Amino acid sequence: MRIAEDSPQRLVLRDRTLWIGVLLVFAAAFLVYMSLRQAHPAGMWVGAGLFVLFGLAFFSASDVVFDRSTGEVTLTRLVLWRRSQRVLRFSEIKAVEIEDAPGERTPTCRLALVTAERRFPLTTVYDQGRKNYEEMRAAVLRAMGRAGEPAPDPLESLVRQGRVVEAVELLRRRESLDLVTARERVREMEHKLKGG
Repeated sequence: MRIAEDSPQRLVLRDRTLWIGVLLVFAAAFLVYMSLRQAHPAGMWVGAGLFVLFGLAFFSASDVVFDRSTGEVTLTRLVLWRRSQRVLRFSEIKAVEIEDAPGERTPTCRLALVTAERRFPLTTVYDQGRKNYEEMRAAVLRAMGRAGEPAPDPLESLVRQGRVVEAVELLRRRESLDLVTARERVREMEHKLKGG
């Protein structure tokens, strides 16, 4: 995801993984062509099928427009030829969070808008470059007139989402705790967040 426009009227974030999908489908077509020219094409057909599957997985696009004049954000997403659109008022958005990918060793993330009812990830895929996402988050907050709002604690965010295993792993890394201590601290946080 990247900032495509940041003007006084609007902020536009854009994510395009379509090109990866198209590239993989072309690779599949090439393998099919090559298999038709050779005597033992079975292996190439399997490879072509895998390329098509991966190509479909990457066939997505997102456009997120923060319109400063109307106070609305429009999230338009295309996933496998299915287009969806959602409009939210700035006042509905309680937080802008950077979500870490579940269970990943290499840190990858994406932005999400959080309302009282649910979370709206801005992309379907996670991407590397946390610093880039922190800059995008700051631009989103400026666009909504909430510049300087502190970033939510990623540990608390994971606990709120019910991603306990990732929360324990993050706490262990962050504070060099053993598994039992980290799990107990996450349980305490769960209990506190539920109002108990």
